[in-house]
Amino acid sequence: MHTDRVKRFAAVMEKRCGAFEDPLSEETLRVLQREILGPRATRYGVRRSPVFVGEVDSYVQVVHYIAPHWEQIPDLLDGLRRFFVATHGGSPLVRAAVMSFGFVYLHPMADGNGRISRFLINDVLRRDGAVPAPFILPVSATIVRSVANRRGYDQVLALFSRPFMRRYQEAWHFGAERTGADGVRCDLDFDAYDDALAAWRYPDFTDHVEYLGRGMTTHDNPECPIAYDKTLFLEGNGTNVLYLNSRVVFETPERLKVLGIIADIDARTQAVEKLKALSEQLRSYAADHDGKLPDALSQLKGYTCLLYTSPSPRDRTRSRMPSSA
Repeated sequence: MHTDRVKRFAAVMEKRCGAFEDPLSEETLRVLQREILGPRATRYGVRRSPVFVGEVDSYVQVVHYIAPHWEQIPDLLDGLRRFFVATHGGSPLVRAAVMSFGFVYLHPMADGNGRISRFLINDVLRRDGAVPAPFILPVSATIVRSVANRRGYDQVLALFSRPFMRRYQEAWHFGAERTGADGVRCDLDFDAYDDALAAWRYPDFTDHVEYLGRGMTTHDNPECPIAYDKTLFLEGNGTNVLYLNSRVVFETPERLKVLGIIADIDARTQAVEKLKALSEQLRSYAADHDGKLPDALSQLKGYTCLLYTSPSPRDRTRSRMPSSA
């Protein structure tokens, strides 16, 4: 259930924010991954296979971003760790943005990278005293609250990924399928891991810091929620919400849904069930028609099918970078 996922994430925030000596050690990341994802993760541990953001547009596979080679991850995480140590006492906002977005672009874990990156925002702000306990920033809820917010998050991610892929547009292709050491089957070949190392090591996160700052400090509506009490939230009967105009109000679970802190479970469940049913119908049709789709679908040439959270039509375990991870 989505409610369990939200509460589990909030419980990790309550227990772990500011608690680890090294938030980027492999041991810490494994603990966070297991506690945040719970028992139903696709895979656990660090990845040992290529990962990328991709989509199929009019039956043509498009790659929007390629993460570093898994063998480069330890050194790149160490660089992020060195930044974290060297900037102690500096701007909490800058530190939180660099830690979070730096982690997302490295994408070191087999699953859960998005949620761990949002944990790191609150972890740094808690350590630096910018957001006192027991409050946390509802980063995930803010991102998914509206189409505009989601688009804004995607746009800030593209500030790095788009020029990166322009530079390396001729360096990737799909080749023979093989199985990585982590059990993921993949067919992406990228020929410029070494050349791209400097881009991953020295990114410009100026706009990313500004993006996070806007999310924390400004909004068209002064009644915008900016933090909530996770201790009360875990009890399930509502919680205190801090608004941009400095008001603190106890809000009921129904009101928390409206604010985006709790998703509308019923609507989400119904949508997922409809998608599952449609998927089964299409799979059955394709099985009976030599893998072909209905003519009506074949005519939808202008539509784009995002694969951020969907399995590849050819293989459910092909490596993708899920935005919801």
